[in-house]
Amino acid sequence: MNRAIRIFFSIVSICLLILTANDSRAQGAELVSLELGTGYDKATRAVVNKLPVEQATVKRSDTAQMVCATTLKCSARTYIYHVWLYRGDEQVGSATGEVQVSIYDSETRTTEKYPLSELLNRTEDLRELKDVRAALVVKLPVRPAPAFRTYSVKRIDSAPSLGQWECRVYSAKENLLGKQAFTVVAE
Repeated sequence: MNRAIRIFFSIVSICLLILTANDSRAQGAELVSLELGTGYDKATRAVVNKLPVEQATVKRSDTAQMVCATTLKCSARTYIYHVWLYRGDEQVGSATGEVQVSIYDSETRTTEKYPLSELLNRTEDLRELKDVRAALVVKLPVRPAPAFRTYSVKRIDSAPSLGQWECRVYSAKENLLGKQAFTVVAE
């Protein structure tokens, strides 16, 4: 009888391990590439005017924008976040003094606003940042594929935008997958 119980619990344990492994893969997405540029060609799915990783600089203008394109390897439907962080010197604020973060869901096409402090307290790597002045979060769906490509666009045509920026990519479980910094300079 004891042997039968041990075998039963061993089988249950193995099944639970398999289910847990499948669940973590389904929620995970592996970053294959992250590219920044000033445009995106939907026909070729390519970033236009790619910025070099070492010295990514763009000029602010009336039509300026940044594109973050990510290629992901994923075995099940999930989503990722593109988090655009402004770390420049220009002050950002509202009448209440609390800086709001816009969180845009690209599937439902809805936007919600939250205090910046709430975003910065979500993950360990964001808690370490003391100089974030503004942020935009874009939630993007990811379908199963060996190389699924998606992108988000951040307009940088208005003040404040001069100085250091960073685009970070997070998984659905809020694990940092990758990041790239860039600088916005005056026209």
